[in-house]
Amino acid sequence: MARAPARKYDTYFLGAGFSRAVGLPNTAELLTKVHALAKYHGLKIDDELHDAYRYFYPEEAKSFVPEPVDFFAVLRANMDVARNMPGAFEHPSLLRELRVAIARILCECIREGEVPASGWSSVERIIRPGNVIITSNWDVFIEHYAAVRGIPLRLGGQPDENYVTLIKLHGSIDWTERDDRQAGWPDTDFAALRELQNVPGRRGISVRGDRVVRIRAVENMSRSWQFIKSRTRQPMMITMSFGKTVEMAPIRDMWRDAYYALSATKLLRILGYSMPEDDIEIRTLLRAGVARGTKTGSAAGAKVTVINPETQVHVRVRTLVSRSMQSDYSAFHPS
Repeated sequence: MARAPARKYDTYFLGAGFSRAVGLPNTAELLTKVHALAKYHGLKIDDELHDAYRYFYPEEAKSFVPEPVDFFAVLRANMDVARNMPGAFEHPSLLRELRVAIARILCECIREGEVPASGWSSVERIIRPGNVIITSNWDVFIEHYAAVRGIPLRLGGQPDENYVTLIKLHGSIDWTERDDRQAGWPDTDFAALRELQNVPGRRGISVRGDRVVRIRAVENMSRSWQFIKSRTRQPMMITMSFGKTVEMAPIRDMWRDAYYALSATKLLRILGYSMPEDDIEIRTLLRAGVARGTKTGSAAGAKVTVINPETQVHVRVRTLVSRSMQSDYSAFHPS
């Protein structure tokens, strides 16, 4: 077995609570936001969602809106198991349409927000060259903020003191699998995931043959949604559900990079992440990375601090990741 790397990096694990603090919807709000979007623009997804609620939750009231995690799980199961079966749900493309709608909402929220010319002090401490950021979020706030502030950033790979290393475990609204890429657009509208961003004059990396690529939406933020919609049939977004290992396959290297980064982390701050029950894979990753290099996994590995006002989050992390973690019950504010 390879020797564990030296622990020298500061790492932030960011969940939906971080995105909520900077003005984006959290997981619990997603379906409500999609309904509002659909009604405002007259989109058919509003009726299809209500059809799905009646189909998958037949005993609930007409006004019922399910928990997003459970709903994503049943849609995924329907697509994998019951598709084309007599009696199965009649809108098999709903999960794809839901991903597209969520991408639109997140793009619009980021575009409507304004990053100050001098940045936000709390965010600057996180998005700093040399730091590692690991996230389960789909949004592109980190990338957008780094672009506005001219901070070099790279998706995946081994950490480096000269840029921010951003590792996205559940994909991103601006990523697309090769098979979902819309025809007719040049390779220059796409980027290799590991291409260094926000470095003027740097030559791009060829995307030919890459299974997953980044759509250059952040570079075109004023029309980011239109850029994404026209270039992919659906963004590469791993939805919340139990057992996501099959969906993770196209970005398995991202997970390997996260494990290496956690193994080389001296201080891990978990911010805005509640460690929900469906994230078994992330729980396993955090535990293994934090404990790597210790004799039994019980001695001190990375130092872990949880920043979250909810007591139960601290209990879960202490129970499942690190018994020696430190607690910070303050709420995160970007300014």
